[in-house]
Amino acid sequence: MTGLSFDLVKAGGSGRKFIHPITGGTLFLHQPHPANVLKAYQVRDAIELLKREGFL
Repeated sequence: MTGLSFDLVKAGGSGRKFIHPITGGTLFLHQPHPANVLKAYQVRDAIELLKREGFL
């Protein structure tokens, strides 16, 4: 996400918010732990946002 100019903002606890400074597109995720593996719904949400914002 940061490679597409999204800013990473730490939210409470393990929450992470990616915000695009130009489009305002926002994706909220919980940082997975103990392993750094995203759940399927998180990947779907990210793909949906990237399509909606015109990155895919």
